[in-house]
Amino acid sequence: MGSVAHFTDLRSGVVDALRLLAESTAGQSIIRVGAAACEVEWDPGARHHPALLLPLVLLTAAIDEGAARARWQGVGFAHSVGTAHRLDTVEKGMLLALAGRDGAVDFAAELAAWIDRFGLDGAALEVDRGRLDRGDQYGVRPVRPTRDMPGVLKTLPAAQRLAAVAVLALYNDTDAEAVFKGKRHAAANPPAVEGFAALRREAGEAAHAHLLRLIAAYRGW
Repeated sequence: MGSVAHFTDLRSGVVDALRLLAESTAGQSIIRVGAAACEVEWDPGARHHPALLLPLVLLTAAIDEGAARARWQGVGFAHSVGTAHRLDTVEKGMLLALAGRDGAVDFAAELAAWIDRFGLDGAALEVDRGRLDRGDQYGVRPVRPTRDMPGVLKTLPAAQRLAAVAVLALYNDTDAEAVFKGKRHAAANPPAVEGFAALRREAGEAAHAHLLRLIAAYRGW
């Protein structure tokens, strides 16, 4: 069953992202975008291209968070962040629109600021600041092998833990998804909609926007 959301009821960044969605060449049947409104199909069987997973998670949550939680219950936070390598220019533009940002973003600079924002240096990551400041993200790595990181993150505050998992998902999405899989790791890797909502609740709107910029800026690791 679908529902209709009028653009006048949505913030401007969401509307801008929806209009970019209408331009995307990646196929999907979840959100149909019109001139002044959009219709969301909440049926879990509605299809989408893998590159659109994260934009669709964020857009549907912005339209109806409760329905989006149910629709994307099986998609983990780490998995959604880890789809960064699939994003094309239009999909990255959607994230930047949702973040209220217009223009280019630099991955190393956003990563350095993210690490500083959440105090991840030493707590979850080893950082060669000289390399990172020169624009080299390869100067950042987990403090332990990824398989050991759930234990490392277990004692961290909620926002710091989610911030670290986001970096681990960008660092190696396959490993991060594997080690944080299952209900026992739900605090570190909740369902995607819940994870983004928790980060916004615990760290504020600016941190949420920062994460979207970081993902949009991703250029490989």
